[in-house]
Amino acid sequence: MSQAPVLETERLRLRPWRKEDFHPYHALLQHPEVHRHFGPQPMGAEECWRRLTSAVGGWDLNGFGTWAVERKGDGRLVGNAGIFTAWRDLEPEFGEEPEMGWIFAAETHGQGMASEACRAVLGWTEANLAPTPIWAIIAPRTSRH
Repeated sequence: MSQAPVLETERLRLRPWRKEDFHPYHALLQHPEVHRHFGPQPMGAEECWRRLTSAVGGWDLNGFGTWAVERKGDGRLVGNAGIFTAWRDLEPEFGEEPEMGWIFAAETHGQGMASEACRAVLGWTEANLAPTPIWAIIAPRTSRH
């Protein structure tokens, strides 16, 4: 599969990435409640562009990847969700096995949208890929002061 199929849930549309998603996605990543999950500083434009193009290319190289996630009600890009290979320098190594990931706009936090999108991704994965472990890197909740 060379492009993400469109998946729909009750509130969300998971669709292929488009070039015009770049600026809204980069803006979404600048919010402190979003970028605290992947680094102390907001993601720069260059890294954001690389991730977006990697998300698109993953479909062609692996037959799976991430989706742009938009709200059905207004069509606004609210995040991304999917599976990918990142070749992280971790033990145990899980390079060829897919990793699940998601990033959602701060305004959606606590509304269950990430869970809704991830259920759709897992449903697609179970229906379209051979059984395989799916990894995820989860940070434990930390208290805020």
